[in-house]
Amino acid sequence: MKLIEKKLDNVVILKADAERIFNENSKLFKSLLLEEAEKYNRIALDLSNISVMDSTGLGAIISFYKAVKHEEDFVIFGLQDKVKTLFDLTRLSRIFTILDDEKDVNNYFSIKNEEDF
Repeated sequence: MKLIEKKLDNVVILKADAERIFNENSKLFKSLLLEEAEKYNRIALDLSNISVMDSTGLGAIISFYKAVKHEEDFVIFGLQDKVKTLFDLTRLSRIFTILDDEKDVNNYFSIKNEEDF
């Protein structure tokens, strides 16, 4: 597993390069995420490749969320149906800002830029 990094004008997108996040690769996922949390202020996590995730994957994302400097500058997008259901069942969709796609991410952070001025 690796994270693919893409920089936009006002945010960095981290895309998980895996189809599943389970116990066996969630520790690596968590360590990769935590490394990135220290580098950037605004982060969008692209989970569009992930078709299945278990609680250890959620735990990795929660740890990452806590490590991000400003939690309001972290969003998740691209959730497939099963992963979205997991976020809804665990009520994490109430905690995280979850967007549909990269266009929504760009719009979200463009609005945040205007609010910051």
